[in-house]
Amino acid sequence: MTADEIKKALEEMGIPVNQWKKTNTGTVKSPILEKQKEALNQMKSLLEIQLERDQHTLSHLHVALQKAKHGGGGQ
Repeated sequence: MTADEIKKALEEMGIPVNQWKKTNTGTVKSPILEKQKEALNQMKSLLEIQLERDQHTLSHLHVALQKAKHGGGGQ
């Protein structure tokens, strides 16, 4: 059965055809995805802060290790 035959059969049964309208295209923001994006950006910021703190701590520990290797010294 072709598309035209199907349309004709539907019309004969009283079912309206050709009432589809063109839909608008575009982007739609998903609230769930927007919340996930926001949460991931917050996590990124927190991880960057933690990384900076860890690097700072590591540099202090490295200095302390070098002092200990070379006889200590006052702090």
